[in-house]
Amino acid sequence: PRLLGAFERPFDIGPRRLRVSASIGVARAAHGATVDDVLRHADVAMYRAKGAGKHRHAVFCPSLDARVLERAQLQTELAGALDRG
Repeated sequence: PRLLGAFERPFDIGPRRLRVSASIGVARAAHGATVDDVLRHADVAMYRAKGAGKHRHAVFCPSLDARVLERAQLQTELAGALDRG
């Protein structure tokens, strides 16, 4: 929440004043996890935060990973069904 608060203030870039919002994904490194694993988990959590609305954060949990895999599988199956008519 404190990090998100830093984005609430407008930024001055040259002559322009801009407002931005952030979606933050948080992940912990489990024992044996690689850097790629942690980044992928943070990415999954970030997309969960984005799906909940602007200016939010989400923490990765294993059930998120399972949902992402299920959704990817469903998208692959739907694309195959469309290809087959």
